[in-house]
Amino acid sequence: MRKSLIRTAILSTSLLMVAFGMSACSSNTSSSASADTSALEKKIAELEKENKELKAQLEGVEGHGATDSSNEGVKEEPVKETAADPSPILEANKAVTVDKYAEVTLLGAKFKKKVEPPNPDSFYTYYEVKENDNIYLDTVIKVKSLLTIGKSADEFVSVDVLYDGQYEYGTFSTIEDRGGADFTYTNITRIEPLKSGVIHFLAEVPEEISKDGKPVLIKVNINDQEYTFQVK
Repeated sequence: MRKSLIRTAILSTSLLMVAFGMSACSSNTSSSASADTSALEKKIAELEKENKELKAQLEGVEGHGATDSSNEGVKEEPVKETAADPSPILEANKAVTVDKYAEVTLLGAKFKKKVEPPNPDSFYTYYEVKENDNIYLDTVIKVKSLLTIGKSADEFVSVDVLYDGQYEYGTFSTIEDRGGADFTYTNITRIEPLKSGVIHFLAEVPEEISKDGKPVLIKVNINDQEYTFQVK
């Protein structure tokens, strides 16, 4: 609006200056022309003064940033961020039931150089790290199927290990066989409806992880729902 006023004032000044020029050219033809010229000069001086004042005001406004009158009095509400819901926590030896899917119980998680079945027979399978600087984190989970048909043991649950909040390790699984006398492969073993299987999820990690004071977290995914367990 202020810019429009300045443009109008400048235009008026220009028109009056043209009129003054025309009147000056004809000043010798009549005595009334001289009076008109004086009036025009006075008017031009007033407009020029007004133009200077408006220009100075406009420059002051532009220097400090123009304000949009449409936003005057309107306070911007701070953006509220909603934190992601934390994963539910697993408790050792406490079953988590997923309706019509499975009953899952975390039996424990321990660092081991060598993982053996709990009731080894005279001949059995075991897992031992090959590198001296490494160790297994053995997460043991019991799964009872609530499905109406059998399902491969390796498809019920998945496990990952998170160290120090940033380093993630995958696992491979093996399932207890013959009442814990041996291990066998999860991908060739089915857990039938209302029956259970004890699965070991092994993550091979640097041995220093088991000794330092930094946190180790187990992430257990059950039917697309993640649960966590704090090892240390």
